[in-house]
Amino acid sequence: MPSRQALRVIPLALLASLAVLAIIGIRRDAVVLGPLVAWGVSITQFAVGVLLVWIAARESTPAHRLPKNMVSAALAAALVMVAAVALWTFAASPTVVPARLSAWRIGLFCGVGGTLAGTLLVLLMARFLGRSLAARPALAGALAGASAGITVNASWRLACPISSPSHSLLAHGAAVIATTLLGAIVVSRMAKRP
Repeated sequence: MPSRQALRVIPLALLASLAVLAIIGIRRDAVVLGPLVAWGVSITQFAVGVLLVWIAARESTPAHRLPKNMVSAALAAALVMVAAVALWTFAASPTVVPARLSAWRIGLFCGVGGTLAGTLLVLLMARFLGRSLAARPALAGALAGASAGITVNASWRLACPISSPSHSLLAHGAAVIATTLLGAIVVSRMAKRP
């Protein structure tokens, strides 16, 4: 059942998100952001990630598939939400890369770190979806990958002290896109195995 598959992933996604906060810590301007922009938006973003896992699980169960245009719209809306969250965060607390630091190194840290944390989730989710009966395994994998990237980003944005749109969209957005593509590739390849 899709709901059971999604429920199995939630603790893993929550663990990955909490690990990011435990390792990096919470950004210093969290109080300035306020509870809605800091915690409320991250919780909403995490919930959207869980919704994508549920849609991916439905996609991998023939009797429960949603129409392709609805699934594609949900995926696109989730990715647009990541951009909207980045812009809202910047509007609430416009922090930029300090002049003494290298913008590309900080971007690389966030992009690679978010991708690595998301990759672990993608591989775990692919285990659930890879041997499914998905008629569109690349789409199911992309949904799982986007879910992994978005749930990790929900906590990564709470840890990263930079909220400039260029940093958030390029570094954090790149991690979400990378995990989305990785999910599509991994689940497609797993589905082709005998």
